[in-house]
Amino acid sequence: MNAFKLLLLFFALSLNALATIKTAIVKANIIRGEGFVTVKSDPLEIEQIFKLAFEEKGYKVVSDALTDKDILYVDLFVFQHPTDYPTITVTIRSRRGIHSIDSENIQLFMGREVAIIKVAKLLAQRIPVVINTDVYYNPLLTDILSKRRISLTGAVTNSIIEGYQANYTSVIQWSNSEPPTFAFPNEFESYLMYCSNFQGLRKEIKGHPISVILKINKGARFEIVRIDSPFELNEKQKETIQSIIDAFPLWVVDSEMNDIELRLGIK
Repeated sequence: MNAFKLLLLFFALSLNALATIKTAIVKANIIRGEGFVTVKSDPLEIEQIFKLAFEEKGYKVVSDALTDKDILYVDLFVFQHPTDYPTITVTIRSRRGIHSIDSENIQLFMGREVAIIKVAKLLAQRIPVVINTDVYYNPLLTDILSKRRISLTGAVTNSIIEGYQANYTSVIQWSNSEPPTFAFPNEFESYLMYCSNFQGLRKEIKGHPISVILKINKGARFEIVRIDSPFELNEKQKETIQSIIDAFPLWVVDSEMNDIELRLGIK
């Protein structure tokens, strides 16, 4: 076998090794905590943009993550800081860690909803045909949700919000003694703080936390089983709690998990 054929064989084997994971599950996480001014967006519309892009590049997109085969967990973090532009950060990971990160934002010469969709389309076009699972990234949460522009107005707003966040007392309790690893290890509490928004609830939950019973379903997502509240919740308050839960990224689990309690409160 000559050198050229050996080179072709090596290339083919290398490409095959890189292309072993061609199944993906996609989730959009709309972060609308009190430190953000993210416009209310349709996560399904954003997810669909990426699902089509993955399929066009030869991936199988699934809704059930409970499989014995390797899959890619694709999280789309949608957010906007005060005085900043609408931003989406995409992470692609397997059970072993994060293998790809991309981020984009756009200046506001259009409505914010339209801007988010445009950013999603730009990022979807850049999805790699092959994800190199031999490459690993260990970003901090602040890297994923980073600010692009710094301003005095934004700094003042952030200081006010940080005052609110300092009074959060929310905690999570897992039925399993070994909870699943969060997408960003050791940063679950910080993420919960970033996606929490207690406007319209602040007075009621002060000293009276709400218990949200959750499960991780086969789609690797948090799902609300029930809400135990010391006071009657109106529809808007229920939507506020739902938006907090919906903002969490995909979980890597082998089976559905039940009896997870998230206690939302402030002191």
